[in-house]
Amino acid sequence: MSGGELGTSDNEITSAGGVVVAVVGGVEYVALVRRKDGTWVLPKGHLDQGETLIQGAKREIQEETGLEPSELEFERDLGAFAFNEFEPSKHHLKINHFFLFRYREARLPPLRTDDMHMESTWHELPLERVAMCYAYQKQLLSDLFQGR
Repeated sequence: MSGGELGTSDNEITSAGGVVVAVVGGVEYVALVRRKDGTWVLPKGHLDQGETLIQGAKREIQEETGLEPSELEFERDLGAFAFNEFEPSKHHLKINHFFLFRYREARLPPLRTDDMHMESTWHELPLERVAMCYAYQKQLLSDLFQGR
């Protein structure tokens, strides 16, 4: 399922996002976005019509962090994560596809986010005491950066 175009049904929603890592002075950082409830998430979102997973991931990263797609180097597909999402008016299965990207520059630019979030910032790895919203994202980051 890496990078292909996927549809979304009434009961299933497909989204794409990224783990964006930057290395500055030998220190690794990951870009996270803070939701209105104060918890942190990886940049991700729904696919636009006709968009591939990788295109959607890059667009969402740009919208939620301000990083340009040309500043990102694709490293690999991190897989798909499914969970049931409940909202007051609906219930659906959400499939989130994540990709690992490296920020190409040797400096940390300030990040900016959209109106749906409070802020977007770089967090030094390993992540400690960061209140992640979703357990699967916390586990993904833990598995990816284990031992760092």
